[in-house]
Amino acid sequence: MPQVREVDSSATWRGQPLSYSECILRISRNRGYVCPLLTAPWVTNHIFRMDWLHISDLGIAADFLGNFFHVVMPMFPGANKKDRCAACFDEIQAYYEENNVEDRFDSLPPTLLKIGLTVSHLLSLSLKIRRTS
Repeated sequence: MPQVREVDSSATWRGQPLSYSECILRISRNRGYVCPLLTAPWVTNHIFRMDWLHISDLGIAADFLGNFFHVVMPMFPGANKKDRCAACFDEIQAYYEENNVEDRFDSLPPTLLKIGLTVSHLLSLSLKIRRTS
C-alpha cells in the first residue's frame, strides 16, 4: 500500500503501478464489487488518468469548506443551528452578488455542512470570514 505522504515524482508507488489483476483484486476487496466497465475488452486500469483539477475542486476543497463552515457556524447569529446556517447562507449569497459568481448553491441545509461543499469560489469567502473572526 503506498504511503499517503509520498507525493513527489520519486514516490515508490509511481515506479510500481498496480497490474490489472492487482487493481481488480484491490477494488474487489475494498468495495465488494468491480465496476462492469473494468470487465470490458481492452479496458484496464492503465487507460485512466487522474484529473487533479477536479479531484481538488470536487474533493479536497469541498471537504475543506464543509468542515470549515461546520467549525465557524457558531460565529453566525441565530438561536439554533438552522438559524445560524441561514445567516451563513445570507453571507454566501452576498458574496455571490459582490463577485458575480454564477455557479451558486440555491440553499444551504445544515446537513450539507461537514459533508462538503462543491463550489471552489467559496474558498476566498472562507478566508474573509477567518480574517474577521
